[in-house]
Amino acid sequence: KKIIKKLFDKEETDFLRTVNDILDKKNWDEAVIFIEELFKNKKVNFYSEAAVKFVDIFQSHFNKDEPYNGKSKAV
Repeated sequence: KKIIKKLFDKEETDFLRTVNDILDKKNWDEAVIFIEELFKNKKVNFYSEAAVKFVDIFQSHFNKDEPYNGKSKAV
C-alpha cells in the first residue's frame, strides 16, 4: 500500500497497469529501462524507500534464476 500511495498517488489502477507492463518485459534490462522512465515521468526520488523497494521486488523477480555475480544492475 505504501508503494501505491507514494509512487502512484493512491491510484491502484495505474499501479496494476504498471506492474503488468513491467512483468511483460523479457528481462531485467528491459524492465529497469521502463522503471527509470516511469520514475522520471512521475518525478520520483530514485532513492526513496518506496522506490527502492519497488525496484528490489522486480529485480528479484527477473533475476531469480540468475546466480549472483557480485554486480548490481539496480537503478
